[in-house]
Amino acid sequence: MENEQTTKTETVKSELEICQSRAEEYLNNWKRSRADFINYKKEEGGRLEDVARFSKETLALGLIDAVDDLELAINQAPDKAREEKEWFAGLTATLEIFQKFLQKNGVEKIKTVGGQFNPLLHEAVDAEPDPPASESYGEAKREEVIKEYRAGYVMNGKVIRPARVKISN
Repeated sequence: MENEQTTKTETVKSELEICQSRAEEYLNNWKRSRADFINYKKEEGGRLEDVARFSKETLALGLIDAVDDLELAINQAPDKAREEKEWFAGLTATLEIFQKFLQKNGVEKIKTVGGQFNPLLHEAVDAEPDPPASESYGEAKREEVIKEYRAGYVMNGKVIRPARVKISN
C-alpha cells in the first residue's frame, strides 16, 4: 500500500512538473507575443507618422507652387490690372491666405540674398566671378548669395525645396 501511495505521489509530481513546464512555456510564449505586438504597434505608428509627414510635405509643395505663381502674377501685374482694385485685392488676399496656411503648418521661406551659400539650403544655378558691389551689402564675399531665382522652403526644420540662387565666386 505504501508502495502504491509512493507511486501515485511520484506520478502526480511528474504530471505536476509537466504541467508547470507547459504553463511556463505558455507564459513565455505569451510574453514574447505581447512584446512582438508592442513593437509592431510602435513600428506601425512610425510608419503612419511617415505617411502623414509625406502627405503634408506633398500638400505644402503644391501650395508653394501656387504661392510662387501668385507672387509672380502680383509682382508682374501691369498697371491696368492694378487699377482693378477689387480683383487685385482678391489676388493679394488669396496669396496671404496661402502664406498663412503654410506658416501655420511649419513652412518657412529660406533667407537667401546677402547670406552665405549653404549647399543644404541652396542650389547654386549661377555664379558671378567678380560680382559688383551692391548698395545694401557692399562688397560681396566669396560664395555669398547675390540673387534668388526661386524661393526655397523648410518645413519643421527640414528642407522641402532648396532655394535656387546665384552666388559670388
